[in-house]
Amino acid sequence: ADVDQGGKCEMNDMVLLQQYLLGNIKEFPKVEVPVNEWDDYQETASPEMLQFYEDSIYQMGNTTRIREKIAKAQSGEQVKLAYIGGSITEGGRTDTCYVSRSAKYFADTFGTGSNVSFNNAGMSGTSSLVGLLRAQNDILNDQPDVIFIEFSVNDHPGESYEKSFEGLVRRCLSQENEPSVIIIINRSKGGYSMQDQMAAVGRNYNVPVISMDNALTNAFNKGVLTTDDYFTDEYHPHAEGAKLISDCIGYFYRQALKTENATEPYVLPDTTVYGTEYTTATIVPLAELNNFNNGAFQKGNGYGTLPYGLTFAKNSANTPITFSTQGKGIFIVYKANSSGMSTIKVNVNGNQSSISGNKQYTWGGPD
Repeated sequence: ADVDQGGKCEMNDMVLLQQYLLGNIKEFPKVEVPVNEWDDYQETASPEMLQFYEDSIYQMGNTTRIREKIAKAQSGEQVKLAYIGGSITEGGRTDTCYVSRSAKYFADTFGTGSNVSFNNAGMSGTSSLVGLLRAQNDILNDQPDVIFIEFSVNDHPGESYEKSFEGLVRRCLSQENEPSVIIIINRSKGGYSMQDQMAAVGRNYNVPVISMDNALTNAFNKGVLTTDDYFTDEYHPHAEGAKLISDCIGYFYRQALKTENATEPYVLPDTTVYGTEYTTATIVPLAELNNFNNGAFQKGNGYGTLPYGLTFAKNSANTPITFSTQGKGIFIVYKANSSGMSTIKVNVNGNQSSISGNKQYTWGGPD
């Protein structure tokens, strides 16, 4: 007898079974089994490149959400893709960056015309901590259906990066519209990557993880690719390198849609890896700070999509910025560079800290 997905026999199935046992019918009517076109999809890449794509799947994770969002696009509904990360994601926002390429693949393959849009929220020189702070304004207010997170060569070891990345992943997964969240892990030419740190979060939350680190490292070691086939400098892919990222994302979609990779509905885990204290962190509008006084700092434009900036007026009275607020913690986003920057002293409830604008691995962007 036919049973539904819950394992229950319908009444007509029970009648058929009874009639079969009584000998009144010789066989059950044939049931049409739905055909999944992706089960038999034939990849056209060479064996070497097919292995490259396979190597990029660090883990499939739970595929229910991405399958649902793809089905939504196929039905003609509006679907929004969002990408947040550093300069690899920003990619000059050209048609050849991996964001534009992969968004086009999604629209061409699953869309029904103009029902798929995308938001490139990459910001050069930023870590997942800055990404977490700007996530609400830059991507989440728009209620995206699919979110890619990429900060793998911008983050570093340490508690603030660990908790920021986990907080960002959890915050995105917790949105009411239940977006599909996909982690992308890259590497530098010299091999630098935060894969171990970030993949631990991916495993805990059982989300898809696409590892260009694994795919590239294996291809370099086998001589299938050279670093010149991907990198334009120490960190960034050129146009053909960006195509490799997009191709791996497309391969992930095709694998996720196979029947063998179907999963139960996604459930956000109670467990954590590094801690979720930062999950609710966001940028506070200056107007919401009590008794705000900018002192000897001049108000000006921010950086990228960051809404404002305050710059110390050199040779002016050394009057501090002051305000009062409440919270579990305060982050200060400031311009950082490898040299030539200044230091500020911060007093909170009588406790003083110093923050230097000189930091290794910074290029004049927000830290």
